[in-house]
Amino acid sequence: MRKQLMVLMGAAILATSTSGIVLPRGAYADEAMTAVNTTAQANTEKSDAQASTVDFSTMFLNNWLSKLDVHTAEAAKINTSDFSDLLHNGSSLASASGLPLSELTSALISQFALDTAYEVKQGTLTDQEAASLQQQFNDNIANWVQQSWPWASAASYLPKDGKSIIQNRLNHIVSDAATASAVAESDIRQALQSGHSIVEATGMDAQALRDALNALLGGDLDAAVSAGSLKAEQRDQLASSGADQLWAVLQQKGYDERATPWMEKYGQALLNDKLAPDMIIQATAAFAGKDYKDIIDGLKAGQSLVEASGLASGDLSAQLLDTVSRDLDNEWSAGNLSALLRDQLKKRAAETIDRAIDQDGYGQPAQGSSNHAIAEESIQSLVEASADYAEAAVTDLRQSLADGHTLVEATGKDEADLSSYLMLNAHAYIEQAVQKGWLNAADQSATESESDSLVQDAISRVGYKDQVDAKQYLANRSDRIIDDVAAVSGVEASDLLKRLAQGQGLAQAANQDPDSLLYNLLKHANQEINGFAGAGAISKDDAAKLKADYGAWAVKYLSAN
Repeated sequence: MRKQLMVLMGAAILATSTSGIVLPRGAYADEAMTAVNTTAQANTEKSDAQASTVDFSTMFLNNWLSKLDVHTAEAAKINTSDFSDLLHNGSSLASASGLPLSELTSALISQFALDTAYEVKQGTLTDQEAASLQQQFNDNIANWVQQSWPWASAASYLPKDGKSIIQNRLNHIVSDAATASAVAESDIRQALQSGHSIVEATGMDAQALRDALNALLGGDLDAAVSAGSLKAEQRDQLASSGADQLWAVLQQKGYDERATPWMEKYGQALLNDKLAPDMIIQATAAFAGKDYKDIIDGLKAGQSLVEASGLASGDLSAQLLDTVSRDLDNEWSAGNLSALLRDQLKKRAAETIDRAIDQDGYGQPAQGSSNHAIAEESIQSLVEASADYAEAAVTDLRQSLADGHTLVEATGKDEADLSSYLMLNAHAYIEQAVQKGWLNAADQSATESESDSLVQDAISRVGYKDQVDAKQYLANRSDRIIDDVAAVSGVEASDLLKRLAQGQGLAQAANQDPDSLLYNLLKHANQEINGFAGAGAISKDDAAKLKADYGAWAVKYLSAN
């Protein structure tokens, strides 16, 4: 009976040779292992300058070759289990396909060329990168398809030593204990705050609870071994080490989760939201039983919130803090904050509220200082925005600029109209920066003023080119990793931050495996960096270096998460 060909995920481990050629591992050449599988280790053993890097081109080629069996089946128009059986029995892709070698390699070369051409069109590969990949592919494909297909787990660009599995269970020990004991998680946390241990809080037999949590850890380790991300010989040692760590926490009196940097970011984001000026003003109006407009009018006249509301300072402060405290308690009960961090946030909230309610003209526009980096970012696509406004081709506009014209001359638009349009675009970017937390709200007005000056200077400059600060771009990736992961995963940034606060890693929070997340981040960055180079904002050499630096940073960052 003919069956659909089963596509096995991670069909081959791929390795990069020192020459840069990518070779399927296993039946191919085990000794060819170099940068790809050792990158993560190198990052912990070498300085940044010495560390191996992973780039999108390498990952693209490796991913394509990991599905070489699928591409071969498509080339041969095979849709049965016979092809898969032949490969499992040691046949090469060439012999299993039934095609002459020249016909098979020609078909695969054509398909690879189509896929690389698509990436070039999308801006994720440059013409030069695509040509280099095509040459590597053409030179090696005949050799690859004539060797036995190595059915094995896929290459890993990030370390998978099993320690993260133990840490994940430690991060969720309270919720796991709640599930095992059928005691509400909030009740367990209350008992912990009173000085009890998790064992005491659940009321379960200590050994039974220990066995239940060890079973969860064992299941995670077994799944990792089955998936090929953990060596079988490591499983028992990790299970023993993890069991000891879990037991130590289960017995600890007054246990409190460790406040991670992600948890602290989440907590601060909560405060920023709860204590935003408009939220405080609205709450004050509600407590005072007054119209929001009346409170605003009083503030505009120079009054404080205490004066505008007519409430006693202590009463207003207590009511505002009580609302925030309840929200923080709920976050703690849900496991999003440690008890220590919750209490620290309450203290910060009290200090913020006390300052706010006694400040004359609270919440009215204040003159901050300009964020030069954000101002420059707001106009980094000025040529493209000008082309959109003029309904002209970007390439034509750039050529006109290169011929010695200004943006006003190149677009043929009225200078005032063009500058107004471009300023509005820049202001929209700056507003987004405030919303995403890249820019302090108090600095928005001053930053907009600086961007206006930059726009005015740019449109009257002969031969203007978009400008990008490569060093600032790389620095931004660290500050905005949540936004980048959200962009490539489709998970909202706020949801990502909450999951990270709960102890999940970046990849887990994004619902992706770590290597897939790395691939998607590199692809996203490649597209942006290639766009900068295409616009003349950075040189091709700077673009290549920036992509290499980003690859090294991304591997190191994801390895730590």
